[in-house]
Amino acid sequence: MKEELNGLDMELLRHYQDNASLTNRQMARKVNKSEATVCNRRKKLEKMGALDSIKAQLNPAFLNIDAIGFVELSVERQSDTTMQELKTQLDLIKGICSCISITGTTSLEVKIAAENTRAFNRIKDRIASIPHVTVVKTKMLLEEIIPDKGYHF
Repeated sequence: MKEELNGLDMELLRHYQDNASLTNRQMARKVNKSEATVCNRRKKLEKMGALDSIKAQLNPAFLNIDAIGFVELSVERQSDTTMQELKTQLDLIKGICSCISITGTTSLEVKIAAENTRAFNRIKDRIASIPHVTVVKTKMLLEEIIPDKGYHF
């Protein structure tokens, strides 16, 4: 059974989502609690899976990433085994940022970040060479209008 989140938990999660680099001392000041309380609650949130991970938002320009896009895939014979093999294959390809299962005419959407469109196409072609996979559609990111703001709660 899922453990309930209290008001302090929710407040901490909002602050961590906005700025995960806050120290326990800084967070304690924001929520008007002791450092020990904040530390204990953070550990609890991590243990229960509510606080999944803490990551930095990187600027792709500083990493020489100039081509970001999405590839929609169809997968033949979607068994647990096939999907696990596909996940294993995709995990090995440098440049894949994420892969999500979607509804509609395709099965998966893969986010790719590459140095340029040539490198992007090489990654896309490598994905297309995986057994049981057909690349159906490619979409390139032109401009991020609203950056990922996290979840509203």
